Amino acid sequence: VPIPEDAVRQYHAMNTHPGRWALNHAIAQKRAGMDVEDVKIAHKASCDFIREIDGVRVHFLRTFYPYRHLTFYAVDQFRMARYTKKLSPDLIHAHGTENVYALAAIRTGLPFCVTAQGLMFQIFPTLDHRPSIHYRAIKVMEDYVWKRTRYAIAKSEYVSDALAEKYPHLDLSLIPNTY
Repeated sequence: VPIPEDAVRQYHAMNTHPGRWALNHAIAQKRAGMDVEDVKIAHKASCDFIREIDGVRVHFLRTFYPYRHLTFYAVDQFRMARYTKKLSPDLIHAHGTENVYALAAIRTGLPFCVTAQGLMFQIFPTLDHRPSIHYRAIKVMEDYVWKRTRYAIAKSEYVSDALAEKYPHLDLSLIPNTY
């Protein structure tokens, strides 16, 4: 969920992600009659804040320390899990394993599913160089997440097949990105 430009200026947040797929998914769920809210990290923001974007309430939680990935986003995990539990969701849908979202979903102890798009265990063998420590940490986190996840959504057959082979305990649903 991109941070609105007025919030970037007001809260000095860094808009690090231009994609809207988590927001678009929430909008689709809302149109289907679900009560949906989104919780997102806001890098370098001066404080937590809430915005309504295209009819979806989005909670932005500030994060403020460098090299967060080397601690497996420890502070962010606890903050996001605690904040999310206060919203009393029936289900948490975490998008991706490359940041804090799936880790925080696990930490809540509430029912959750994780959407998989790109997988480090598929990406690493294709690289012609040694991955940075950042990406190696993400690969370790990814494995941790998939071992503790039961329900997953794969965005392509390629990802679905790889997850099913490596993590056979997953209950996988294939929902291509085109939908």
